[in-house]
Amino acid sequence: MASPDCCLSDDKQGATGLSQDRTSSYLCFCSIDKCSLSAGVLSLMYPVAPCFTIELLVDIQHSPISMPFGLGSSPGCGRELAYIGVGDEPDYVKRLYERIRGFDVLRVSEILERKVAEGEKRKYFRFRFSRFYGGSAVGDVVGCNLRCAFCWTGRPRDDVSLGFWVTARQAAKRLAKLAGKSGLARLSAGEPTLGWRHLVSLLDFIAEYYPWLGFILETNGVLIGARPSYARLLAEHPVRPLVRVSIKACSGIWFRVLTGAREDALELQIKAIEALYDSNAKFRVAVFAAFGSKKCWANLLGIIAERTGPEVLRDMEVEPLVLYPTAKRRLKLLGVKPTNPELVYEP
Repeated sequence: MASPDCCLSDDKQGATGLSQDRTSSYLCFCSIDKCSLSAGVLSLMYPVAPCFTIELLVDIQHSPISMPFGLGSSPGCGRELAYIGVGDEPDYVKRLYERIRGFDVLRVSEILERKVAEGEKRKYFRFRFSRFYGGSAVGDVVGCNLRCAFCWTGRPRDDVSLGFWVTARQAAKRLAKLAGKSGLARLSAGEPTLGWRHLVSLLDFIAEYYPWLGFILETNGVLIGARPSYARLLAEHPVRPLVRVSIKACSGIWFRVLTGAREDALELQIKAIEALYDSNAKFRVAVFAAFGSKKCWANLLGIIAERTGPEVLRDMEVEPLVLYPTAKRRLKLLGVKPTNPELVYEP
């Protein structure tokens, strides 16, 4: 998915990745009050699909590289609250954090978007029917702007030469036909907000020709956080899609280790939730909680509740780690083990 020197392929076919823009930025440490919400919410298990984001390929350096937090300017405190870690991360995770060069997720997104989308066309690698959400039609898209080690998706996440081009009209027709009586469709496997024009056109065709069809947008939220106008459009669109934002880690340390991206992308995930909340969009927060302590997750949930409202967490989903072969291979390559085994199961 990128240019030389930044990522180690899990199929051991060589280095691929994206070099990092080292513009100056600032790190703000804020005191975080203990979350008033019970961390016991993490014990809840919802019958949801496993993580629908994508793989891990990260650059392991011989010497530590200290990564700044932020987007080129100080994030400040209060509403811009974010943090690197809570101090109880395993030592080996801290060492990985120091050795991994996080990539710039927005720069990666710009490059990927040019490769997987052209106007109203976008690359998919399959259409299928799924049992999740009580039955739903799924369009599996090519390409993602994160490299989650726990993701089930295989080569189509990273190899943008795979797949086939589909127009928005064609995608809407195929999803409606597959959905049948379930009345529900979604995009999965890759990041559907890559190729925004295609996504909006797809929603337009659904609204015009298949108004009975519900739509779930499964996203990591990074581009929504970077471009709040996306949240407003989703909120105002006649389809009123349910936007499911999957939070990948509880802290900056875990985020960089698990996704390969710089910590500022975690801040963008939180900003996406803020933007959706402020726009009165239909959305749901999901957390991938197999990694990180309950203290760490309680802190992050406290930040989200503070910056939006505690009601945002009422329908929160806890995503389990499903040990599909692809996820097993990537986690073994990285050398990371789940800290919450009760959230791990075999497919």
